[in-house]
Amino acid sequence: MTFYLKYEIYDLKRLARLIHIEGELHSLREYLVFVDYYKNINVDNIVKAKSISDLIELLKDSIYYPYLRNLLDGNKEENLFRFEMVLDKAYFAILLNKINKLSKKDKKAFFDVFNSIIDMTNIQWIYRGKKFYNMYPDELFNYTISGAGKLNYKIIKEFCYSKTIEDLEEKIKLTPYFLW
Repeated sequence: MTFYLKYEIYDLKRLARLIHIEGELHSLREYLVFVDYYKNINVDNIVKAKSISDLIELLKDSIYYPYLRNLLDGNKEENLFRFEMVLDKAYFAILLNKINKLSKKDKKAFFDVFNSIIDMTNIQWIYRGKKFYNMYPDELFNYTISGAGKLNYKIIKEFCYSKTIEDLEEKIKLTPYFLW
């Protein structure tokens, strides 16, 4: 079930995008695939949200609220990117907590595959945060997921503190994930 949280989070991010763009949710309930499926979230409540801050408040009884509550910092125009990043980071934190309960052999098998997903997610977040949201390097670095594959702490930090997008792109080209 934990693995499917990814899809529930996808639905929540979809809701947040619609709120951010349109300011309200009309008849979105029928388009939500996973929200309410596992009874983590009450759809009837969250479709009442008029802002991302409202949505966070309406998620108070969900497993996501402990991760999202720090975004309620008085910012009336809550940043969509921050909301999405926190939800994604929550997914990885919840998943990694469950993975730690597996046997040593199963953990190794999981991380052999999953570390690359975490690395690629970090690259994507850093790139989007720099290019589209002009986020500060330290804020970007705080949102990254640590303890993953081929991109260690130092490399991730260098990505976050790249002076320009072009500089970041050149650093990404040096990773094993750059294919062309």
